[in-house]
Amino acid sequence: MLDMPVLTPAPLDSKSMHLVLPSDRLSVHEITLPPTPSHRLQAALAGALEEQLLDDPVDLHFALSPDAAVAMKLGRPFEVMVCDKAWLKGLLVKFENEGHTIAAIQPESKERQFIGWDLAQFDFRPQPRLTALLQGAVHKAWRAPEWRWARMALAALVMIQIVGLNIWAWRDRADLAAQREQMSRVLTQTYPDTQVVVDAPLQMAKALARDRATRGGQDTQGLEAQLASKALVGKTYSQIDYANNELKLTELKVSKP
Repeated sequence: MLDMPVLTPAPLDSKSMHLVLPSDRLSVHEITLPPTPSHRLQAALAGALEEQLLDDPVDLHFALSPDAAVAMKLGRPFEVMVCDKAWLKGLLVKFENEGHTIAAIQPESKERQFIGWDLAQFDFRPQPRLTALLQGAVHKAWRAPEWRWARMALAALVMIQIVGLNIWAWRDRADLAAQREQMSRVLTQTYPDTQVVVDAPLQMAKALARDRATRGGQDTQGLEAQLASKALVGKTYSQIDYANNELKLTELKVSKP
């Protein structure tokens, strides 16, 4: 019986390894499930095994027996192998960091024959070999000493981008705050009886509507009429000028990074 996980060469690929797990870290359960779509299978397994498991199903990894698909179609029971997910992930990370490519995850079969079993399912399904090789090469090159200055330059570039975005956002917030303050000032100067400014454009529109109703549509050249004609509500302005009975509005253009 194995005391700890071991690596064995893959029969058809000398560059890949099989990870063999000790039987005392695995448990086997028998269940019956109807045909289930692959994206719902893990949830179905967790529900079916919930009463048999001591640990929370979210912390466990499930692997179906080789005949599970046929058994589900025929309504027959099949076996599910279970182990701790964090433990298995830690093993894979350890061996991959040592430069090994894991092609399959097999249970120890000294006491019981698990012919064809492979625990590399669901979250642990192996990547295509080319993808794995590329990721390994990038990972190895990135950790190499000669890439130290490149790593530092990239980190500095990311920091500069973050700082720049924060400064840009701060300027936009400052511009918006100044515009709101100007709008509030125009409102309180035009209508001194306004006690609290909550939404200056909306309050200005309501005040203008009251004035128009009171004046019967007269005073087409005053500030109130010009504000109404320029559709103040729903727009944002960076500057409002009123001189010589002429209103000039400069619409705020928000900067984008």
